[in-house]
Amino acid sequence: MQEAVAKPEDIRALVENYLGVVKALRSHNTYKTYASVLFAYAKFVEDTGKPDPAAFISWLEKNGWEKRTSIRTAYVVLRGFHKFAGLPWTLPPVKKPESVPKALGTEDVRKLLSVASPAEREVIVFLLKTGLRVSEFVHSRCEDVLVVGDGRYMLRVRGKGDKVRLVPLTKDVVEIIKARCTGRAGYIFPSPLDPDKPVSARSIQHLVSRVARRAGLQRVTPHTLRHTYATLLLNNGVDIRTIQTLLGHAQLTTTQVYTKVDVARMVDAIDSALTIKL
Repeated sequence: MQEAVAKPEDIRALVENYLGVVKALRSHNTYKTYASVLFAYAKFVEDTGKPDPAAFISWLEKNGWEKRTSIRTAYVVLRGFHKFAGLPWTLPPVKKPESVPKALGTEDVRKLLSVASPAEREVIVFLLKTGLRVSEFVHSRCEDVLVVGDGRYMLRVRGKGDKVRLVPLTKDVVEIIKARCTGRAGYIFPSPLDPDKPVSARSIQHLVSRVARRAGLQRVTPHTLRHTYATLLLNNGVDIRTIQTLLGHAQLTTTQVYTKVDVARMVDAIDSALTIKL
């Protein structure tokens, strides 16, 4: 690591040295991003007389920098440069802004299903009509399917923090499960390489993205389908408490799921909201 330097006239040389390392190790697009931030920083230091990342970040915010690259990206680039150059760094971490998840409209869902193969469609329908996280989806097992008193099917889901919830299953999801689980136990969607292991979350993410691109849709992920599930339910009059229960956001025990939410009403709500003909 180089000696700590605070002279403005030295900053540009340090920037060029650091960018040489970035160019050798990172992609061309990454290099361009780093160069954009750091050459602007070098000029700022030359103009103001001292390396001051806090003042530079403030200057970026006032000058519409977010139109070209995010303030958080600039923060990461500056932090790496200061570490390389041996310059002090006292800025607190910049929180990543929370983005509002995207939901698909009914027409986009139809497009997605229309270009999916039968196997791909099973995955998409299952995700769309259960609202599971991809990690919950891949670990769902045949023996987690339960039949409650009135003949309704439920899926026992182990969510974040090993919390268990019950998710009602629509008829089309039940048919998928029956086709896959009749006569066997284990994962509903096993790995094609080893049936004793679950399919990987990454492969499901790739599958959804691949089908979406085929349908002409951009940036569709399993989480998009989860958010679509919640949004369609909300738009069709399902109360937020019920949706929280279905998604596993509420702190409810399995018993509370039975006592506070009517299973038949949840299934009917899902079916009426997600009126997608297969």
